[in-house]
Amino acid sequence: MATWKAVEGFDVQDHVQALLYSDVDERFIRGIQEATTPQLCYTLGNEAKKFAEQYDWHMIVNRIKSTLSKANLVISLSRVSFSIVSSLFRSSSIISARGL
Repeated sequence: MATWKAVEGFDVQDHVQALLYSDVDERFIRGIQEATTPQLCYTLGNEAKKFAEQYDWHMIVNRIKSTLSKANLVISLSRVSFSIVSSLFRSSSIISARGL
C-alpha cells in the first residue's frame, strides 16, 4: 500500500508490486481491505519481494564493482592506446629525423 508520491522514482507497477493510490482516503482504506484477500496478498507479497531484492546491499555492491571494473578497463585501454600512439609517434619522429 502506498501513494504514487511515495514510490516516485521507482519502477513500481500498480497491482503488481503494490496497490497505489493518489491520496490516503476511503479508496486507500478499501485497498487495505482488498490486500488482505489471500490471493492478492500472496501475489503482491511475491512481486514486492522480487522488487525489493534489486535494492539488496549485495546486489548494489555487485553493480558498483561491475561499474568500477568497466571504468578500470576503459582507463587501462586508454593507457595502452596512449602508449601505442606514443611509440608510433616516436618511431615516425626517428624516421623523419633520419630522412627515411
